[in-house]
Amino acid sequence: GAPKAESKYSASVRSPGAVFKCRVHTNPDRRCTELDMARGKNRGMPCGKTCREDRDDEWMGVSLARQPKADGLVLACAHRWKNIYYETDHILPHGFCYIIPSNLQAKGRTLIPCYEEYKKKYGEEHGSCQAGIAGFFTEELVVMGAPGSFYWAGTVKVLNLTDNTYFKLNDEAIMNRRYTYLGYAVTAGSFSRPSTTDVVGGAPQDEGIGKVYVFRADRRSGTLIKIFQASGKKMGSYFGSSLCAVDLNADGLSDLLVGAPMFSEIRDEG
Repeated sequence: GAPKAESKYSASVRSPGAVFKCRVHTNPDRRCTELDMARGKNRGMPCGKTCREDRDDEWMGVSLARQPKADGLVLACAHRWKNIYYETDHILPHGFCYIIPSNLQAKGRTLIPCYEEYKKKYGEEHGSCQAGIAGFFTEELVVMGAPGSFYWAGTVKVLNLTDNTYFKLNDEAIMNRRYTYLGYAVTAGSFSRPSTTDVVGGAPQDEGIGKVYVFRADRRSGTLIKIFQASGKKMGSYFGSSLCAVDLNADGLSDLLVGAPMFSEIRDEG
């Protein structure tokens, strides 16, 4: 990802960012080539009934993820993408993600998980959600962080590729905590049972110390249900700003690593 790059495929768009592919073993010149996502060249292209896109400075490639299987898809996101349909009232930074085919050829699938028809308010609900600042792929789930939803309380957008539906976060206690930035980082893993996939979202400004939340994707209700949370230890540490799910002890369950880059003690920072 090169989120501040100019794109040769979108010459009239200002610094939209780009995604490049680079061969590792048979590339003596160490050259990388930009992927053509076939997204058009002009500002204001329609993207729904009440949607026109502005790709200037959208930061395409700010997050990348690959589906963990043979011929896996690739997720590329641009969290600064904007809907300008109501630009006389509000410019809406919904954020944008793109699912790239395994052969890295156009054309893929567009995801604008925060767009809702005829919704035009900036901070309320998902108007300013900036989806895609973080992204993660499992075999059947696309996980996208959206830290700007609900006046920057944030949320996690989860798409089930099997039935093409989104899981919703309906936890009012979390959604009403403004400026926590839930979704600043995301991951997924099998934390409760080897056969299930749980979703994790980091909220690095929650109560000033940062928190992480683990959710179960409940298929029956179509919602994300909180099953665990953990808090940082120091004010301003930004606990939850990076996440990694990995089985450290080979017990078949995922363990969670959480970054707190602003944490400090004397002579020990991060």
